[in-house]
Amino acid sequence: MHRFLVEVESAILFGETALNAFERTRRFVDGELATIAPAVLAQFQSAYERADKGDPEALTHALTSCRRILLALADTLYPATGETVAGADGRPREMTAERYKNRIWQFVYEHSPHEDSRKLVLATVEEIGRRLDALNDLASKGVHAEVTSAEADQCVLQVYLLAGDLLRLRSVSPTA
Repeated sequence: MHRFLVEVESAILFGETALNAFERTRRFVDGELATIAPAVLAQFQSAYERADKGDPEALTHALTSCRRILLALADTLYPATGETVAGADGRPREMTAERYKNRIWQFVYEHSPHEDSRKLVLATVEEIGRRLDALNDLASKGVHAEVTSAEADQCVLQVYLLAGDLLRLRSVSPTA
C-alpha cells in the first residue's frame, strides 16, 4: 500500500510540475504576444476554438490558422526585406514575404548566442527548420485531407511552443 501511495504521489507531483511549467510558458507567450503581436494571440484563440469543436471543417480551419500564425510570427520577428542572405549553413535564402520559413530560420540564426558554440547554433537552426517543415506539412494537411482532432491539437500546441521558443530568443536578444 505504501509503494502504491508513493507512486500516486509522484505522479501527482510530476503532473503539477508539468502543469506549472506550461502555465509559466503560457503567461510568457501570451504576455509577449499581447505586447508585440496581439493579432497572433487572437489567431491562437481562434485555432484553439476551432480545434475544440472537433468537426472536420473546424479542424481544417485550425490548421490553416496555424500556418497563418507562423507567417504572422515571421512578419513580426523578421519582416520581409526582399534580400537574399546567407544563413547559418552558408546557403543563400530569400527573405521575401512568401518565404516565411527562411525568415524564421534567419531570425533564429541571428538571435542565437554565437560566441559559445557554432555547432550548437547550427544544430538549433536545423532542428527549428525541421520543426517548421513538419508543422507546415501538418498545417497544410488540412487543405488536402481529413484531419483528426489529435492532429489539430498537436499542431496548435507545437506552433504555440515554437512561438514560445522564438519569443524567448527575442527577449534575450540585445536588439530586442
